[in-house]
Amino acid sequence: MTETRPRPSKKRRKVRGAEDLRVTITAGMSPRVLESFKQLSDDMTAKNRSEKSAVSTPYVSRRQLQEEAIREQLARLAKGEPMDVRGTEPHQKRKGFWLNADLYEEMRDASNARGIPVTLFFITACTHYLMRRGFKVE
Repeated sequence: MTETRPRPSKKRRKVRGAEDLRVTITAGMSPRVLESFKQLSDDMTAKNRSEKSAVSTPYVSRRQLQEEAIREQLARLAKGEPMDVRGTEPHQKRKGFWLNADLYEEMRDASNARGIPVTLFFITACTHYLMRRGFKVE
């Protein structure tokens, strides 16, 4: 007699840190901005690995950097600093970005208060973040 075993469930592959990701934003970004985020992510990951820091996972993702860029922009606006809005460029790449839902809500509220689209707020935050770290993205 053949033994029958239950079929394994078809679980979706879990993405690390994806439990708080609920929003995907699609924005057109300059290839220089995208490449700069990749380079910054690689540099920070290499630094964490070489220092053998107390960080549990030395990998720094581009998503983490982009969320940090948004948080910095929101903090600057809370201090009352003006926002120098950066437009899109002609040779941009459309790309989807996962964001924390709460962070997206804050970004949406701030962009609505200034009368600009959320994607433009996102692009501006990312561009300023990289420029403050010495990247030439313009």
